[in-house]
Amino acid sequence: SFIQQIFRKFIPDLPEQSPFDPKLLTWKIMGLLPGLIESDLFENIPGQKFDIIVSNPPYVSEQEVSELDREFSFEPGRGLAAGKTGMDIVVPMLQQAAGYLSDHGILVVEVGYSMPTLVEMLPEVPFTWLEFAHGGEGVFLLTQEQLHACQPMFDAL
Repeated sequence: SFIQQIFRKFIPDLPEQSPFDPKLLTWKIMGLLPGLIESDLFENIPGQKFDIIVSNPPYVSEQEVSELDREFSFEPGRGLAAGKTGMDIVVPMLQQAAGYLSDHGILVVEVGYSMPTLVEMLPEVPFTWLEFAHGGEGVFLLTQEQLHACQPMFDAL
């Protein structure tokens, strides 16, 4: 079947007699999933390079937090608030990310409605602002090469 062909492409040692044996297949498929690491920025990251780093850090300014609708009051404060400008997490991430990306790696970060603040802080940085078919704005992409080239600007903040 088509599904078997796909699994065999990624799991070549799948036995012929029972390719969908749940005991075998579940663990094999789990091995294909990317690893997740919980860390405070790069604090718990092992000494390795990544092809992609994706982050949705807190990016809401103190003023915006005080003006949020009641529904956001149920969110943990640390999940939203990021200092006076909303960039207290994003800036250190920009300062450190190049060291954790492979030569062809990319950093993808959501800053939401704080996008103008980030652009104002770093007008010379060549952010690529991603567009989505169904909502969402304020998500940027930078390559490892761009991060490295902009390092002096990040470090100056």
